[in-house]
Amino acid sequence: MQLKLHDEEVASVKLHDSYRYLGVGDGFDHVRHRLQLEHKLRQIKREAVALMQSGLAPWQVVRALKTYVYPKLEYALRHLRPLQSQLQGIDRSVAKGLRLLLRLPRSATNEVL
Repeated sequence: MQLKLHDEEVASVKLHDSYRYLGVGDGFDHVRHRLQLEHKLRQIKREAVALMQSGLAPWQVVRALKTYVYPKLEYALRHLRPLQSQLQGIDRSVAKGLRLLLRLPRSATNEVL
C-alpha cells in the first residue's frame, strides 16, 4: 500500500530505519544520534554565548534564552539519549555566562539559574 500526499508518495519507514524531524533524527540507532546531539549542543551553546555577549539587558537575555534556545535543547533531549558529559558542558557554560551577566558571585547556587 502506497500513501500519497499531493500526488507525491510518502516514504515508508522500516523498523530499523530512522527519519529526521526539525533537524533531529529519530529511530533506534542511538550511537549515531548521540553524534547528531553533539553538533546540536555546540550550535545551542554558540547561540547562548552570542545572546549573552549581545549587549542586551540581562532580563532580555534570560527571556531570549527561555524563548529561543531552551526549546531547541528540550526538543533534542526528548528524542536523543545524551551522555552526561555532553549536558554538563553546556550547563557549565550557560551558568558561567549568566553569573557574569547577572553579576552573581561564584558561590551563588545554580538553582537560581
